[in-house]
Amino acid sequence: MILRNDSNTISKVRPVSKLIHQQTVDFFHEFGRIPAVAGERLKELLMTASADYEKVIGDRYFSEWVNKGLEQGRQEGRAEGEIEAILAVLDARGLDIPSEARERISRCSDLHLLEKWIRRAATAKSVDDLFS
Repeated sequence: MILRNDSNTISKVRPVSKLIHQQTVDFFHEFGRIPAVAGERLKELLMTASADYEKVIGDRYFSEWVNKGLEQGRQEGRAEGEIEAILAVLDARGLDIPSEARERISRCSDLHLLEKWIRRAATAKSVDDLFS
């Protein structure tokens, strides 16, 4: 799953963060470890800190996740483009593409191999030449 640093994602994370902080305060209240007034002040501090914490976490981790997701998306997009190019070249050259070969090409996600197949597709006498 890719987490994004946007208001929708943060709006989903914020209630969880606040719930955790509230449960911590409730725990202290329940066992009488801190007075109610101090508990309320702690709650205020935790809620304020939570907004700052979310910003730091968002800037630090969400953007890293977003960048990884974008890179993964680029790789997948490049692979899809390479697959379409291979099939288009083979088709334009009038070569018969058996379903097994079409499936093998379509399942491949190795960009280096796909690039090699594109070059071979330009000169292949048959689809089998692509894989040899």
